[in-house]
Amino acid sequence: MNLNYRVNIVKMLKSDYFYLFMSTYENNNLFIE
Repeated sequence: MNLNYRVNIVKMLKSDYFYLFMSTYENNNLFIE
């Protein structure tokens, strides 16, 4: 139970960081263009 909980948190964090990375990458592209 504890392990699954921790794994879910890691997945959430990874998805959040991925979303932040993609959004900043898109913003940088728009800014450069």
